[in-house]
Amino acid sequence: MPTLKKPSTQERPPKPEAIAGTVCRAEPPRQRRLLFSHRNQWKVVVESIHRGFLDAAVTIRLPSGVRMVAQVPLSTASMLGISIGRHFTALVDPHAILLEAGTTRPLVSCVNCLEGEVSDATEAMDTVELELTVGKVDRFHMNIPVFGGCRESFVRGNRVWILFPSRCVVLARAF
Repeated sequence: MPTLKKPSTQERPPKPEAIAGTVCRAEPPRQRRLLFSHRNQWKVVVESIHRGFLDAAVTIRLPSGVRMVAQVPLSTASMLGISIGRHFTALVDPHAILLEAGTTRPLVSCVNCLEGEVSDATEAMDTVELELTVGKVDRFHMNIPVFGGCRESFVRGNRVWILFPSRCVVLARAF
């Protein structure tokens, strides 16, 4: 006489006829909070949008009133719901920042050319960590390698020009 096997304690997959009648329900989206370990970030307001063929040039205002431009693909702009007056978090990649020491504005093709001041300079082994103030409120942070002669240009209180491409400004939705 054949022996009967005990049913397994593991769950068996449902039979195809049982799946056919079930209704799938999507879960409602959960509220997510983006966390950044990025130092060059601010709460900004969108001031204007200039739409191009593939990208939008979005002019944003920092808390100090200083303006910068973020270049955003049109698909991303519509996904984020970018509109005038909307609040976002803006981040600038510190590796894309160029500095020009001096009082006269440099002649460059870069859209974002902000006048600032060195508020702190900390020397490490082979770099100088700079804190740059723009508009008396907003701060940029960056590291520059130490070369002969460049150290004197970036001491506390010196005026500098902060240059970075508009593609290096990232906008994230502020919830």
